[in-house]
Amino acid sequence: MKVIVIGAGLAGLACAVELADNGYEVEVLEKRPVLGGRVSSWLDKDGDWVETAPHVIRGSYKSVITLLDRVGIGDRIKWKKQQLLYASKGGKLSNISFSPSAGPVEILRSMIGSDLLGFGDKLKLLTGLLPAFTGDKSFIENQDVKNFTEWALNLGVNRDAIGRFFDPMSRTVSFLRPDEVSARVIIFQMASIAQGLNATRIGFLDGDPCQRLFAPIHQYLESKGAKVRTNARLARIDFANETPRALGLELTNGEYVTGDAYVSAMELHALREVLPGQAWSFPYFSRFWQVEEIPVITVQLRFDKKIVDIDNAIFAIGSVMSLVVNLSVTSPGYAHEPGCLLEMIVAPAKDIFHLDDGEIVRLCLDDLTELFPEVADAHMTKSTVVRIPQALYRCEPGAESRRPTQKTPISNFYLCGDYTSHGYTPSMEGATLSGFRVAQMLMEEHGKNLQWHGGTPPS
Repeated sequence: MKVIVIGAGLAGLACAVELADNGYEVEVLEKRPVLGGRVSSWLDKDGDWVETAPHVIRGSYKSVITLLDRVGIGDRIKWKKQQLLYASKGGKLSNISFSPSAGPVEILRSMIGSDLLGFGDKLKLLTGLLPAFTGDKSFIENQDVKNFTEWALNLGVNRDAIGRFFDPMSRTVSFLRPDEVSARVIIFQMASIAQGLNATRIGFLDGDPCQRLFAPIHQYLESKGAKVRTNARLARIDFANETPRALGLELTNGEYVTGDAYVSAMELHALREVLPGQAWSFPYFSRFWQVEEIPVITVQLRFDKKIVDIDNAIFAIGSVMSLVVNLSVTSPGYAHEPGCLLEMIVAPAKDIFHLDDGEIVRLCLDDLTELFPEVADAHMTKSTVVRIPQALYRCEPGAESRRPTQKTPISNFYLCGDYTSHGYTPSMEGATLSGFRVAQMLMEEHGKNLQWHGGTPPS
C-alpha cells in the first residue's frame, strides 16, 4: 500500500516514519528546499544558520523523544537543569527549581518557594490548579470557555501576578497574551510539568535542526525504502465526484502523483488553497475557515562577546520578547560562533508585524539591555528577523472545539498537524503526536494493525 504524505514538518515526518517502519510504501512531498516546517533551519547568504524559532524540547514531549530515539538521535537532546527562569528589567533573575522526580506535590512546593508571586496569589493559584496537577483531564478540557486572565482573576489572583508569571509563558506557548488565550492552554502546560519523572526538564538540540534532526530522519526514511522529495509544491488535490475518495495530486510542475492513501501535513491556510471545489460541500471542510492562524516572529542577534551566559531558556517579563535563549551555550553546535548568538521569540507578533526589521531589532535590543545590563557593553554584529505570517492556530477560548479531527470524510485522506484535534497544545509534541496518530488510524482502517511504535497511542 502506497501512502503519500504532503509536508515534511514534524507531523508529516512522524507519520512517514511510523508507516515506513510498518512496511508501507511512503512518499513525502515537501514544497520547500529544506525539511522541518516550523522547526526548520537553513544557511543564509553569509553561511550562518538561521532557525524559525527557539525549539525547546520538554521532558513531557513523549512523542518527540520517541521519534528521535527511533531514528537513533535521542542523545542529541541536551537536557538542562530543571527550572523555570524569569528575567526582569534591571537585571534580576528569578527561578523555580524542580527535582528530577518532581510530581504534583513537588511542583506545588516549588511554586510556593518562588519570589515571582505573592503568598496569597500562590495559594489561590495552587488551589485552582490542584485538579489539573492531580490528573483531572475533564477539568482541563472544561476550561476552554474563558481566557486565562478571566480564570485567574475569578480565583482572586492579582493582575500584576498574572503579568509577571503567566504573561511570558502564555506568549511563548501560544503567541497570545493571557487575556487572549484559552485558559485550557495555560492550565494544560502547568499540568504537563506534573506528569512525573523528568517532566519538568527542558532540552535543546545539540546544533541546528537541519543537520542534527531532519537530515537523520531523511536518511532513516530512505533506509526504509521511503522517498522524500523537496521542491515538490502541490497545486491541487483531486477528489472523485461520485464517491468521497482522493484520486491523486497535481504538482505545480504539472506532474500527477498517485497513491492508495494521502496524508496532508500542510499548514491549514495552504491546505485550503489546494482543496477541490467539491470539498466545501462537506461541513467538515467548510469549518476550516473557523480556525484562525496567527503570525510568528523570531529574532537572532549575534554579538562580539559572550553575554547572557545562561544554559537554559529564559522567560522575559515586561518585554516585547517572551523568551530568550543563548544558543551558543545551550547547543554545542553553535559554540564555535565568535561572541554569542541570542535567539528570541517576539510575541504577540501581530502587534509589531507591520514594523520593518530594523525597528523590531531595535525594540528587542532595547529590552534585552534592560533585562541583561551586560548587553550594553557588547557590540551587535548581525541581526536576523524571521517572519511567518500564518503559523499557529489562534488558541482563543472555544477554539479547541473547532480543531478538525485527523480523519476526514474522504475515505483515504487524512490530516495531521498541531492545529488538528489531538488533545495537546500547539507545539512540537502536538505536531509529532498527530503524525503518529494518523499512521495508526490508517493502519487500523486498512487492515494492517501492526505493533504500535509511537509515543502515545490514540484513544
